[in-house]
Amino acid sequence: MSQQCINQIKNKAKELGKELTKDEIQSIYDNLIKLRKNKKKAMSQADDDLLAKEAVLIFQEGKIREARIKRNTLRNIEIRANLNKKIKDIGGNPYKALQGILLGSARDKTLSSIDAQTRSVTLDLQEQLIRGLEQDDLLEVAKKGVLDKEIALALHPKKGMTKEQMAKDLPEEAIKIAEVLRRVQKY
Repeated sequence: MSQQCINQIKNKAKELGKELTKDEIQSIYDNLIKLRKNKKKAMSQADDDLLAKEAVLIFQEGKIREARIKRNTLRNIEIRANLNKKIKDIGGNPYKALQGILLGSARDKTLSSIDAQTRSVTLDLQEQLIRGLEQDDLLEVAKKGVLDKEIALALHPKKGMTKEQMAKDLPEEAIKIAEVLRRVQKY
């Protein structure tokens, strides 16, 4: 029974396009056994299939969550290391380093304020957006604002709407502007 269940989990994972290691499959199997013990009534094959599929999805979500936690931890370590480096560069005075980071420093060009960094990123994104719209000769259309509703629909299509339907229902300019916006957002 257990090998049959493990094979079923492996097949469900393949159906979902995921390759699982033996440890991952065993973990899912253990969770399924616990779920089955908690259910009082007899279960059919369809119930087993649903449980296997649900267990694989839960496991995938857990892996995604772990990856996010790891990424955030690494980002925090990098931020802390940069802060410690700035404190050392200033001469070991954390007050001056923090003041330089928050307010900026005219003497030390490496300590630009958070506000200045934010403005710099915003200007960079605006320049990218304008360049992208100018390349496709869409800047004037975007400035007029007459296609705002269509652009929003192209950016966030209704559930089940395909690209072909979007191309048929929405103006070509709106779809192109939405593509430029997506490129800038990904940056």
